[in-house]
Amino acid sequence: MCTINALCLLSLSEFLRNIVKLKQKYGKDSINFSLNILRFPSFQSPLILPVEFRQQAAGELVRFHLSNTQILHEFEMNQVKRLVDYLQEVDTPHNGALSKEILQRDFKNFYQQYDQRRGKDFKYTFPQLAEWYDTL
Repeated sequence: MCTINALCLLSLSEFLRNIVKLKQKYGKDSINFSLNILRFPSFQSPLILPVEFRQQAAGELVRFHLSNTQILHEFEMNQVKRLVDYLQEVDTPHNGALSKEILQRDFKNFYQQYDQRRGKDFKYTFPQLAEWYDTL
């Protein structure tokens, strides 16, 4: 069971390809996955990412879906399709969500505080998001 949030979105296709490798090695029924879209807290939703990141992830997921139809169960293919549709068509995490700008500000504040408390470095950990993170 995968909870899809802003931080995992860009590496999700790679993770799913690793699951397919396990299925190929141990059988289609050896491991299954579901993709649950995070909606709360809203500032960690994949929808706070810039459209180009969401479109990139959606494109990779479409390619993953098309190239693995023989090894994936129907419910797994439906999970991938649902996520692609969500990334391409939905603009807000849920009804009543704050504006994207406020959610992005909350995202940055959260991870700045997290980095400070835990001695981490967001931009080192997520270099593909570093330039965007600096603009928040």
